[in-house]
Amino acid sequence: MGFGTSFTESSCKILQQMGSASQERIVDAYFHPETGLGFNMGRLHMNSCDFSDGNWSCCENEDLSKFCVDRYEEAILPMVR
Repeated sequence: MGFGTSFTESSCKILQQMGSASQERIVDAYFHPETGLGFNMGRLHMNSCDFSDGNWSCCENEDLSKFCVDRYEEAILPMVR
């Protein structure tokens, strides 16, 4: 096990607006095992959360036939990668 943080839409969008040196400093501050907090896990929220850019859902129907994570491609998944 370990410790971690969550990747929210708003935090990922803010990070995207920063230069690469600032992005690296922030990611290292959270995840670097020696000079940072040493987090080794990250959590993604399903659907919107308090720190999302609006209210949205990955699926609007009950049978999940239209389940889609396209919204994550804009900011959240690039940050996780």
